[in-house]
Amino acid sequence: MYDISNSKETQITTNGSYQQNPDIYGDRIVWTDYRNGNNDTYMYDLSTAKEIKITTSGSAYGPPAIYGDNSMAG
Repeated sequence: MYDISNSKETQITTNGSYQQNPDIYGDRIVWTDYRNGNNDTYMYDLSTAKEIKITTSGSAYGPPAIYGDNSMAG
């Protein structure tokens, strides 16, 4: 992630798996992540610097979206 207002780059994941479809709203970023061979959605909260796995079944398809306190995977 790159913050234009302060020219600061922040790495939000150290996992080397294939990651795609990021979406951001406020302090939250969601993306599709293929770690462990699963197609899951993860969220990173910039205010707490914590990553959370949102899906549990490995069956999230399509790009995730986030708005307010809600996140969806297609």
